[in-house]
Amino acid sequence: IIGAASFFAVQRLAGGGDVAERGPSVPFLRDLPRERRIFALILTGWTVLSVVGLYYLDYTHYDMEVEEGQFWYWARRLQLGYYSKGPVIALIDWFLSGVLGETASAMRTGSVLLYAATLLPVYGLTKRITGKEQAALTAVVLLAAMPQFTNWAASMNTSAPAYLLWASVLYTSHRAFHGERHMWIWTGLLLGLGLLTRYSFPVLAIALALIVAVFFRGRLRERGPYVAFLCALACILGLLYWQYQHNWITLEDIGREGRTASDPEGGVVEFLKYQLMLVSPVLFLMFLFSSCVMAVKSLKNPDAGMLMLAFMVPFVLCLVLSVTRDVGAHWPQCAYLAAAPAAGWVIAESRRRRLMRTLVLAGITAGLAEGIPGYVLWPCSTSVMVGMQEVAQRAQQYCRATDANAPFLFTHAYPAAALLSFYTPGHPDIPCCGDSIECHDLCEWTDWGALAGRDAICILLLHDRAKAQDAIDQLVSKGAFTGGEYLETIRIERWGMPHFFRTVSLIRLHGFSGQDMCGLYLTRGEILLGGP
Repeated sequence: IIGAASFFAVQRLAGGGDVAERGPSVPFLRDLPRERRIFALILTGWTVLSVVGLYYLDYTHYDMEVEEGQFWYWARRLQLGYYSKGPVIALIDWFLSGVLGETASAMRTGSVLLYAATLLPVYGLTKRITGKEQAALTAVVLLAAMPQFTNWAASMNTSAPAYLLWASVLYTSHRAFHGERHMWIWTGLLLGLGLLTRYSFPVLAIALALIVAVFFRGRLRERGPYVAFLCALACILGLLYWQYQHNWITLEDIGREGRTASDPEGGVVEFLKYQLMLVSPVLFLMFLFSSCVMAVKSLKNPDAGMLMLAFMVPFVLCLVLSVTRDVGAHWPQCAYLAAAPAAGWVIAESRRRRLMRTLVLAGITAGLAEGIPGYVLWPCSTSVMVGMQEVAQRAQQYCRATDANAPFLFTHAYPAAALLSFYTPGHPDIPCCGDSIECHDLCEWTDWGALAGRDAICILLLHDRAKAQDAIDQLVSKGAFTGGEYLETIRIERWGMPHFFRTVSLIRLHGFSGQDMCGLYLTRGEILLGGP
């Protein structure tokens, strides 16, 4: 249905062919520039192929990602905030679950649509800055060719809404900079939604403040920037109140995220290596060069300065942090939403047409050559927490998780708890013992006392039989249970290769005491109370 509807829509949009001739005349669509019609074709084709690809991933047994399961679990209990993220991703998953069902394809369909929608403000921003449809088309093509854009669209995480909101803020802020006063309100609201999505959006706020201060200084004498700030602040008041109620737990989580780098030079090299992998070497160099050109152009053109700072601020910040910390490869990903328009601008204005076409073709080819194999041939290689579907099925052999008198399931790893709940029939709550920060939401929702007297099936990651028996002995000695026995060890493999969590052991425990299990760690057969 999607494919057929897209075919007719593109035919009508193109304004040619038998289908269009038989249909009613639509002057607005017929008179669109050629580049915009090509963009519509690319947008439709990419979306349809990506949605079809989701069913391929289901067929190839592509496990839910760790964060996908976590956000789905959050969506079952909507709150003003969560320990590591704002509420937007949970709201999106809640909506997708209600409309499309609680399946992996349903969640990921939302991701594909959000990534596709991201191309719209990028196209509009580039067209407004350059005045050239060709530059706008080049920008969205280069952006869509990035491996991270192709691969990550198959996973419903905060990157999808963050991409769309970041690009939208750049678009509305550019209009606000050039005198459209009502756009300050939209900029503030979209920035506030971004803060509710991912905690990297303060970096965008800093970039916008620098852009105004350096290139649009006259706007500081107007009310617009301050109205935008108040709108963004109004959006996050609920989140701030939630953080206050929970002792600002997100700050503690951010403070410990990323260990101190022992090798500063190695940290920078590692960061750059991952950027080359996620963007592709050709596109990365094109974006870097184009941003340098924008720096030169900014002496006469403030729009060039806007693109330069919108890329450089998040990218350079992550580069500097990589000297002292392990920086996530995805941290600067939104910076490329400004680099792509810059590249489109440089390519459109270049007099060396043949060279530019060769570079664009090389960039697209390199990006797709790196991205498509990762999407089609090795889809499960990106997921660390694989095998939870098999573990849930095996655990069901020992208990009916939906039976009130049956043994309850629990685990010591918070990502496994969410995924086990997703793959277990009836989606029961799976309690999690362990890290008081990572398990914060799950512990807050678990009434351990209500489980007193019941048996339990415990899922132990990275445990063999000997370590599982040690865990039983220590849990009994701590008074959590009266006894227990080893059940089995499951070996996790994908495509004939063992994965990170190679072995998962199941143990049965008797007579739960009802004590609070949060802060009780099971680490490779060792039990630690209060954390390591």
